[in-house]
Amino acid sequence: MNDDNLINRVLLGDVREACKKIPDLFIQSIVTSPPYYGHRKYSKDQDLATEIGREVNLSEYLHNIVGSFSLLKQKLKNNGLLWLNLGDTYRNKSLLGVPWKVAFAMQDDGWILRSD
Repeated sequence: MNDDNLINRVLLGDVREACKKIPDLFIQSIVTSPPYYGHRKYSKDQDLATEIGREVNLSEYLHNIVGSFSLLKQKLKNNGLLWLNLGDTYRNKSLLGVPWKVAFAMQDDGWILRSD
């Protein structure tokens, strides 16, 4: 797929595969709300073992979500922005702090946190 075919297009699929179709330094802004940890099954066909959000534990989720954004970071222009909307999850009546843990993990991966 050439650059002209990607302008104003929605790519449907697992981000880890779909982003391969996007040239590096191509995207100005990403606005996304990825699957929340442990909330729902998003795909009818995809094996739950590989679906983001259905991981066995929070550590695996953090690894997968940060890994996905690491792939997308290569696609952002040098002055590009990521807008991330991410909800939390309760376990045993207590919040897990997923958005904060993702934010800190992404900072560890080189992202700049500008606002919560």
